[in-house]
Amino acid sequence: MKKSKILEDETSPTIKVSLIGDTLETENDRFALVVRHFFDNQADSAKQLEVGESYVSQLISGKSKISGELIKKVAAALETVNLDWLLRGRGEMIYSEPAERQTINGPTIDVQGEPTQSQIDQLTDYTLTVQPAELTARQRLMLQLACAHVLKENQGSHPLEYLSMATRAYLRLIVRFPDFNLVTLFDLEGALRLKL
Repeated sequence: MKKSKILEDETSPTIKVSLIGDTLETENDRFALVVRHFFDNQADSAKQLEVGESYVSQLISGKSKISGELIKKVAAALETVNLDWLLRGRGEMIYSEPAERQTINGPTIDVQGEPTQSQIDQLTDYTLTVQPAELTARQRLMLQLACAHVLKENQGSHPLEYLSMATRAYLRLIVRFPDFNLVTLFDLEGALRLKL
């Protein structure tokens, strides 16, 4: 792991990060900056975060989404990284003091195998609490399908906040394109996995 490339403003004890030339619109962009900032290279980041090098490469290129499990590993390995910044782009990348560090707390869901209807309803309700939307019965059914898909793909125990990041993306798609059928999208995703 390399030393942080941080700039300290002489007039202020606040630590700032040089972001010249960096576009940080997505969590993948922000993860790429974390890798460049804290690690010698992608291989070093994969080793320190205990993930595969190809996964790090896919994250940086935007081909894979950041998982709740990866967020936990980043939090454990890099105490000064602001998780709210990494996930949502809020605040600064680095806390000036490790004591400022926050974690995303809150209710969790533990999925082992197929998600239950209760788990699907819990994630659906949480998603609509965080991102309110008026849905038709069909749209709500599509959101529940998306929640079931996200739960099935994220086995283990995860905070609802992590899981709802994915379901909120589906919710935006459902609201924007009310006639879109998510079943088709999930079938296509499954077919692509079989070909890989």
